[in-house]
Amino acid sequence: NYGDQFRGEIVVDDNGDVLFASSTQSLDLNIVNGFDNTIGGTQDGLAVKMSADLTNLIWSTYVGGSQDDASYAVQRSSTGDVYITGGTASNNFPISGGQTNSYAGGLSDGYILRLDGADGSNLGGTFVGTPAYDQSYFIQLDQSDEVYVFGQSNGNMPISSGVYNNPNSGQFIQKFSTDLSSRLW
Repeated sequence: NYGDQFRGEIVVDDNGDVLFASSTQSLDLNIVNGFDNTIGGTQDGLAVKMSADLTNLIWSTYVGGSQDDASYAVQRSSTGDVYITGGTASNNFPISGGQTNSYAGGLSDGYILRLDGADGSNLGGTFVGTPAYDQSYFIQLDQSDEVYVFGQSNGNMPISSGVYNNPNSGQFIQKFSTDLSSRLW
């Protein structure tokens, strides 16, 4: 996946404030109200919220554990929560309260984190992975704020009955509840 270290996404909320997720190797970013104030490994994910005119950094945080991590996509729910997805090689990545709270292993796992849109605090998340290589690249919410994630896997991702499938094809789509505590399909 050439260019993953530069992947990211920008969205605008109802107030015009700018949210973005990406990755960084910088050790000296201006972190404001971050739940993660230091970079771990060589690279961490990054989540930021700025005012509509880009003059005020509302909150910012590194997103990662002790190994290399990345954030690729961001979306906002109807209630103002912020969802980010990406990949992690950290078994101590800040996941809690989700469908899968344990790192599965391999080179990396995908993840989804839910952040408070007002202050950037970590509301919980889930790993999306197998014991093989996994990454989550895109995230989208529906009208009920249920969460869809698309990614790659070299492992055996679970497949729900009654849906189109091509086992071990290398790509997956999964749907999670709003609080990420259950995989719906």
